[in-house]
Amino acid sequence: KKHLEKIQWAKNYKDSIYKNNNNFFFDGEIKFNSVFFKYPNCDFLLNNINLTIKKNECIGIIGKSGVGKSTLLDLITGIIKPKKGSIYISGANMNDININSWREKLGIVMQENFFKNDTLSSNIALGKKIHKKKIKEVLIRANAWDFISLLPKGIDELILDRGLRFSGGERQRIALARALYHDPQVLILDEPTTGLDKISENKLISSLKKLKGKINIIIISHKKEVVEICDKVLTLDNKGLKEN
Repeated sequence: KKHLEKIQWAKNYKDSIYKNNNNFFFDGEIKFNSVFFKYPNCDFLLNNINLTIKKNECIGIIGKSGVGKSTLLDLITGIIKPKKGSIYISGANMNDININSWREKLGIVMQENFFKNDTLSSNIALGKKIHKKKIKEVLIRANAWDFISLLPKGIDELILDRGLRFSGGERQRIALARALYHDPQVLILDEPTTGLDKISENKLISSLKKLKGKINIIIISHKKEVVEICDKVLTLDNKGLKEN
């Protein structure tokens, strides 16, 4: 359910904060100012997080399992809010912006991605109008056209059973194409290569290298080969974030 929420929030998330700047201009900067977070009846998971992500910067975040890496992403997307401190988007406090407008600027690729029983093109467009030329373009950018072009019906092929007809690496590249179809200004990847073989992992990394410098990219991974492409790599632990 949580994965589904993260994929579909742009259209279906109902408890948005409608305040000022409904279609605010995003200048590429995301800033965490002394952010703390804890879940109910638990100790603080994130402590004094200070982070500035500049325009078109590629950031890698590593850390042991359970330290709050995915929670950090949930804060960026606005699914949860800090218990202390503030998050600023283009200099505006996240509490003062239209959260739906912010989410529409994000693209997310999870470790496990949701696919509905529908055509490949519908799964990529995901609620937006289908433009076949653009779908082919993003599949090429995601290094997915090589296997999609071999399908009997191409992008009109049906995806059934959560996409299990495709390998893990193929599903990840389709998910990346879906994120790119929505023209994100920030691309977020949460352990995108977990369970992938080396060839699939390298193809995904190759796709990300081509995107570097064009949009903001935030990668969470425990694999050094993945975050090596980043402009800077940060380690998260119970004391906060520190640059490697």
